[in-house]
Amino acid sequence: MSVDTPYELQGFWVRLAESLTSVGRGALREVARARHRVHITPDGIPVRYLHILRPGRPRAVFIHGFSDRPETFLPTASRLRDYDIVVPALPGFHEGLHPDHRYEVGKYVTWVASLLDALGGQPAHVCGNSLGGATSLLLAVERPDLVRTLMPLDSAGVEVPGVTSVHDEVRQGRNLFEVRRPEDVPGFLERIFYRPPRMIGPFRHLVAAELARKADNFTRIMEHLKEEGERFEDRGSIVDLSEIRHPTLVAWGEHDSLFPLAVGEHLASQIPGARLHVFQHAGHCPHLERPFALARVCGSFWSEHETAVALR
Repeated sequence: MSVDTPYELQGFWVRLAESLTSVGRGALREVARARHRVHITPDGIPVRYLHILRPGRPRAVFIHGFSDRPETFLPTASRLRDYDIVVPALPGFHEGLHPDHRYEVGKYVTWVASLLDALGGQPAHVCGNSLGGATSLLLAVERPDLVRTLMPLDSAGVEVPGVTSVHDEVRQGRNLFEVRRPEDVPGFLERIFYRPPRMIGPFRHLVAAELARKADNFTRIMEHLKEEGERFEDRGSIVDLSEIRHPTLVAWGEHDSLFPLAVGEHLASQIPGARLHVFQHAGHCPHLERPFALARVCGSFWSEHETAVALR
């Protein structure tokens, strides 16, 4: 099948790949015993989320990044059996955009906080990747009552003088996630992964087709994020990091090409009492390349602070 084949002509292969992908996501949810739910925020935005319900257990929240899906955290979440786990799907990446809403970190904090309030409002161990990391940082400052511990995972929302990151690309008008052709998929995956998965045959077309269908949404969301970023550009981070008072473990992929490790080192140095954990052989999304290692790190960090709470 030629890489120039129009999506409407891919026919059987794209439908087959879509079906297999849907089955795979369903299998991940089933194995993890994750239930799909929907919360409607006060401003009418549906926030879809996965819930591994374990009543009476401490709560943990995973927040995905730009263009990602909540299911990608399930291999990690399924190993964390001592926690009630919530994984929201950030609005805008999986459905149409509402014409009257802004899709920026401040709104994602509002929507995630609304969901957590509706689920009881208990403080949670919060781990956010990329855009989800920026969301978790702002959540910790704006709604500290909802956060027990904080784990920014290859987080957006932080810049370091002299260190080039994807923030610079956005300011230059480039959007890594605006993929419209199958031949662009390998380059996209090389930016996300340290060791990109081999994407052969119809699956490369599927990834391109899915991204292309969402490209206009991604462009609009990125423009909103760019405009929001201009408001904190002088400060260098989406929040005053010194205001974060939660126990914090900054976790980073050693080979992140979007936000180099120097960004993670800087972030850890600016949050009072924060530590840094580096995932070797991982790029921008350790939950995709090192899901079980991430589970071990989360479990150790969270249990350390569950013990500390119990001893008070």
